[in-house]
Amino acid sequence: SPGNITPPLAYEHWYREIERPRTRHEQVVIVTRVLPSPVNSGYTNLHNFIVSSLNGKPVRSLAHLEKMLKNMPPETTNVVFGSEWHKIPLVLNFKESLEQHNSVLKRYGIIDGSRIYADKNKDSQ
Repeated sequence: SPGNITPPLAYEHWYREIERPRTRHEQVVIVTRVLPSPVNSGYTNLHNFIVSSLNGKPVRSLAHLEKMLKNMPPETTNVVFGSEWHKIPLVLNFKESLEQHNSVLKRYGIIDGSRIYADKNKDSQ
């Protein structure tokens, strides 16, 4: 309901394009909840974190973020998720995140974590 929406989410949804034209993202990416795991220790209380950037590069949509992560250079040590709304970024060890990915999915009963968004154009072809 509208009464439960946080101010940053309300701004992104209703006001960004009015106040700051041409700054709206194709799709707002939000970390609504963090599944507890050793790799993300300290972030389990993080809610509604609006992802604006990955390692300093703008994130336009969830599909764009997925592509950015898949194309991350192998020598990448950390991934830094920045937000215009949170002063402290979300920083994860990239190698550990990849190593623990499947065990986290299994622990929380997530059957397929590879399809994080629905590509409507692809499905209709």
